Amino acid sequence: MCYGGVSVAGLLGFLRGGRLAVILSGLYVALYAGGQIAETQMSLNPRIPLFLSLSLPFFIGMVFYRWRAQLPLNWLAGIALALGAAALRGSVVFEPVFVLFLCYWVFLVGYRIGGPVRRYNELGDYSYGVYIYAFPMQQAASHFLGPQGPLTNMAVAAPLTLLFAVLSWHLIERRALASKRSVATWFEQRLRVSRAGL
Repeated sequence: MCYGGVSVAGLLGFLRGGRLAVILSGLYVALYAGGQIAETQMSLNPRIPLFLSLSLPFFIGMVFYRWRAQLPLNWLAGIALALGAAALRGSVVFEPVFVLFLCYWVFLVGYRIGGPVRRYNELGDYSYGVYIYAFPMQQAASHFLGPQGPLTNMAVAAPLTLLFAVLSWHLIERRALASKRSVATWFEQRLRVSRAGL
């Protein structure tokens, strides 16, 4: 559903128009805040707060991308966000501040740290495999080992998740990406043939 929201925002011109992007951002913030307030005042369908919680990182990522030229990535801002999140723990605004802190640090580490850390990228891009296989491995860990806390579950599932991500990259993803140009050419040729037949 979150990916659907990203698609709709893209179709509405979020990534193009400055004023429209501001309006859509304002609408999301109002929807998020309204949902949080309503949750404290009345009994909502549990899917609504869940959707709002899951959609927040997507929204922040889109905002960061849309205004990437104006986004200051510096360590002081990162530390300030970390301290702010720690100070607000237990308050009603902790979740959005914590998610903002987490997203900011992902961008900060991803774009500001260089040198030896970047050598990890030379091994291959395992990110998609980790994304795809983490949930099934976490479910398998819970199924076979019984109930676990979140940190234990992640620690147990992480080695198998990484193993499957490595295999997925080297056996499937890298090969698929290497053949994308030839596949695209094949589709273009078929499209030209079908158009000529019309």
